[in-house]
Amino acid sequence: MQEAIKSARLMLEEDPNHTEVRNIIVTAAVRSNDQTLLEEARTMIESALAKEPADEKLLLSRTRVLVSMNLSEVAIPELEVYIQTQQGSRSVPVIVTLADLHRLNGNLDQARQKIEQAELIDPNNQLVIHARLLLLVAQNRFDEIAGISSAYLSAKVQNPATLVAAASILASLDSMALKQEGLKLFEQAAILSPTLLNARLGLASTLYQTGDMQRAKQAYQELLDQYPNNIQALNDLAWILQEHDQRYDAALELANRGLRTSSDEKDRLHLLDTRGTILSNMPDRLADARTDFKTLLDASPDDTRQKAKALLKLGRICVKLNDLVQAKQHMKNALEIDQKINVLTPDERSEITRILQ
Repeated sequence: MQEAIKSARLMLEEDPNHTEVRNIIVTAAVRSNDQTLLEEARTMIESALAKEPADEKLLLSRTRVLVSMNLSEVAIPELEVYIQTQQGSRSVPVIVTLADLHRLNGNLDQARQKIEQAELIDPNNQLVIHARLLLLVAQNRFDEIAGISSAYLSAKVQNPATLVAAASILASLDSMALKQEGLKLFEQAAILSPTLLNARLGLASTLYQTGDMQRAKQAYQELLDQYPNNIQALNDLAWILQEHDQRYDAALELANRGLRTSSDEKDRLHLLDTRGTILSNMPDRLADARTDFKTLLDASPDDTRQKAKALLKLGRICVKLNDLVQAKQHMKNALEIDQKINVLTPDERSEITRILQ
């Protein structure tokens, strides 16, 4: 990315109005959330807007940058003025963007009004359907989301990225019916764009969440055939193999491969959790499981769900190792965190109570 930015800057010195090159810097700034780069992108866009104040693409690019800078409220008045023009009043992307900005700022009624305005123009546009989904989720109106996948799939223009965004939201909700809705969208996105990694990873994950283990395993294995070092696929398939098939050796091989490959701290913690769980099911590797969970515990921030779960798992290992003093201490610490932030399940609390007796 740094080389791309460097090249883009050189090209813009020759042609400051080169839209595609300017968008490289804008995209890099938004993705990295680097404040210096965001300021550079903002200055660049505003310079272009001074020459073409009604350029819709520039307005939307500026909005992306402002949102990344936590200045979404600055973009709203400018876009409101634009949609009062003849051209802007028919622009679904701008009206939907305004709806999203109002939603992000907590103005849900204004967001609804903008969505209704966009629906009058193009009710079958995926952008409009997606804005409606985001608003319904923000309002906790989950009953009204049922069947929304059919609206996405019947839209006249299919955008795989929008499908993945919607599917990810639906799959994250605590409803099997809505997870199934998300599954349909992941499947469509993967068909439309077989090389879109997020679509295939999301599909595999949602197959697991909905209980289709065979298809989930097949989807993850196909991913690893193409991307042998994909960390999420390695971690998730390892988890399924240990949890569903009790193939601990095969699962351990995948987790170890991920740990050898990954340099990202967050990914490594996920893999340590998975490997520790695998090792905890192998009677001759309990000490190694204890080491992994201890590492996970030390890396977890205080009073977090992650720390409470690490303490619980470490306590379980200590019980298996007959170290009841340490087991009780870990369980007690987990319970203290739970009393502050309510992260344990009723079954986990009952388990801790039994051990502490």
